[in-house]
Amino acid sequence: KSPRELKTIMVRIEDLNYLVLMCHKEKRELKGTKVLEYIEWGEKQKFNQRPTCKGRARWWDLGEIRMKIISKRFVDVSYSYFLNFVDFFVGDTFFVIDHSDWENIGIYLNTSLGCFFTEIIGRKNMGEGVLLIYGPEITNILILKSLNKLIHKSNCKRFLTNEKKDIFTELGFDPDNPIREQEPNPLPDRKALDDIVFDALGLT
Repeated sequence: KSPRELKTIMVRIEDLNYLVLMCHKEKRELKGTKVLEYIEWGEKQKFNQRPTCKGRARWWDLGEIRMKIISKRFVDVSYSYFLNFVDFFVGDTFFVIDHSDWENIGIYLNTSLGCFFTEIIGRKNMGEGVLLIYGPEITNILILKSLNKLIHKSNCKRFLTNEKKDIFTELGFDPDNPIREQEPNPLPDRKALDDIVFDALGLT
């Protein structure tokens, strides 16, 4: 429901604050189950008459949307794109990305180059430095053609499961001092991931 729930790039159930019923069956198929009792309890609360629910064929059915990359709508000092390995249902505070090579692209978007492109394409009308990212922007992020040859799970497993930090901490900069007077001192897992892409592009 919120990026604040997510402690790592990889979405993990132990970090999530909410559970939601995911049921795609008709009432007749649920006869004698606790799920039917729960649905009927919801109807007594008139949940089925609320604007969002009453237009559905099954008011309790949230659909079966499964997307592997989750993008925040609002970006501040953390540029994380989250990888949804287990197909957790995603609320509308996010955008979702679908691609056959989702794992490599999701990892790439979390490199410093991916963050850089996000900074370039984001809408800058929110104030206080917050970027707004919508679907049209996301589809314009540049992706390396040779991505599948560059990124392997073994190189970034720790990056996916370590607690995510703000971009200044990740890159080893002090935001209170002029950035051009500083040398980057990235965290080891950040550097290992960036080196894969930087080496391919001839960047230091």
